[in-house]
Amino acid sequence: MSLEIVGLITTFVLGIFILIGAFIALIVGNKDKIVEFCIGLAFGVICTLSVTDLIPEIMENLKTFLIL
Repeated sequence: MSLEIVGLITTFVLGIFILIGAFIALIVGNKDKIVEFCIGLAFGVICTLSVTDLIPEIMENLKTFLIL
């Protein structure tokens, strides 16, 4: 499986989890602690996705920088 397909599948799965968290937050209503937890969890998932996607590219760019 190519890296592009793995990235697309990972992005899709994480997007589904974010939608599930938002749906739970809407169902619960105005309970502040649960809403804050769901928003924090979604933020953590988004940050994890961006970090895991960016680290390989950063390492590759650092290698080309250090060779030159």
